[in-house]
Amino acid sequence: MNDALDSIIVPASRTLPTDRAQHIKRALRQERSRRPTRRWHVSVPVAVAAAGVGLAATGAGFYIQSSTASDTSLVRCYSQPSRDFGKGFPGTSVALDVTGASSPTQQCALVWRDGILRPGQPRPQDPDTSRTAPVPALQACVLPNGMAAVFPGDDGVCEKLSRPTYIPPQ
Repeated sequence: MNDALDSIIVPASRTLPTDRAQHIKRALRQERSRRPTRRWHVSVPVAVAAAGVGLAATGAGFYIQSSTASDTSLVRCYSQPSRDFGKGFPGTSVALDVTGASSPTQQCALVWRDGILRPGQPRPQDPDTSRTAPVPALQACVLPNGMAAVFPGDDGVCEKLSRPTYIPPQ
């Protein structure tokens, strides 16, 4: 059948010395007669507090996953996913609603369509009005300063950048 198993040599059985066998039996009886001790004693108030902390953490996690922008004057349009949220970020800032776009994503789509942002180019380019440039999939997030930022990428780009997903104000 299996050559590896067939080649195993099992040693002959041996008898345990009587005094050693008696010692093991006594030790087993003592262990069995011991009263079990509680190692994890959790009181009801501690359990309730732990459950409260867990619920609060879940709520905070949901809040972090999506948020509205507190600064609605500008939107940052990024040319690539980046954790650079400072002044030298790869992309450009656009005033909201100057072209009639209703969302930060639509606003940045216009910047991409006009060729101002291009894949792999960290700085804005001169617009190319002779053609319509391709617009990648865009995802709106919220920056630490409360400004909306739109990144090229799939629905998971905000999570990858540790930023909440932008939700429009009600």
